[in-house]
Amino acid sequence: MLERDDAPVSVTTLLAQADGPVRLLGPAVSCYLDAIGFAAERHVGQATKDAIDSAGQVLGLAEADAWPALRSHLMLVAANGRDPNAALAQVTGFGSLETARDPAAVLDYRLDLTRISSRTHGPLPWLPGIPTQLLTSPEWGPYLQARHAFTEELALQTLQATEAETPGWARHLPELDPSLVQDVRLWRAAHNTPDTDLRPTGPISWAAAERRAQRQLGDQLEIAEAGIRDWVPRIVEAVPTLAGDPRLPVLAAKLATLDQTGYDAVRILHAATRRGPLPDDHPADALGYRISNLAERMAPQPSSWETYEPSHRPPHPEPPPSLGPPSHGPSISF
Repeated sequence: MLERDDAPVSVTTLLAQADGPVRLLGPAVSCYLDAIGFAAERHVGQATKDAIDSAGQVLGLAEADAWPALRSHLMLVAANGRDPNAALAQVTGFGSLETARDPAAVLDYRLDLTRISSRTHGPLPWLPGIPTQLLTSPEWGPYLQARHAFTEELALQTLQATEAETPGWARHLPELDPSLVQDVRLWRAAHNTPDTDLRPTGPISWAAAERRAQRQLGDQLEIAEAGIRDWVPRIVEAVPTLAGDPRLPVLAAKLATLDQTGYDAVRILHAATRRGPLPDDHPADALGYRISNLAERMAPQPSSWETYEPSHRPPHPEPPPSLGPPSHGPSISF
């Protein structure tokens, strides 16, 4: 209900939106990922599938919520001509899973499909390429290549498209490099991030390649402006858990603006952090809300200067103008 918009839209606008690359890119990415996963499942031999399922049972992963996703990705590893069990053993060795609520999700996060050998790169930097065995398959190769090319073309058109007004997520970041704005716009379009989500890169992504790409965008946003560069480390020092938060650059820009307009931004930041722990969901926005409330009550006082106001009392009366030389008694003129 919060995202519902009943404003009337013309047929021309609806047609333009339906054919717009920004709107089509997200579904194209989903179709591409579904296509290579479906094709890998059909292409990989039954012996390989049984070996993957057996490893899942032995490691206690088969009952985990994320096992279907991890299993599908292991199929992609096999379709690239690599041993999926060796890949699974490698990511298992990266660290303990004893405290993980969903160990399959942790292993899936560690499995970087973009670094598995493939003859093609993904249509976007964080997407896997077409598996090598599928690329040469007469059944799947042409279809997957067409999907890849279509997604890549939509991504290029999204980068080339221009918007008439500043997007909502960038309104508090007015001095951003236009190329960085386009890169963030591409990321948001590929992930179907709604305009109502004001986090520049939207929700945190957990797949290894996607998380790396999201962090790179976040790092660029954090050094995009001098004010943001100055305030990001101060915020992280005060609240270490905000490091890497997608809304951190916006929060830094808010404090930089307060500082530039005469507020004691450092005092406001520390006062906001002393109000108790931040929520797990949208912590940067919660801190920003506290800062806005405190700023209203801690507004800078205008400087006072000693001024002289002239008195309104009438001045001392002046003598009337002289009409001639002073008289010293009667005089006689001839």
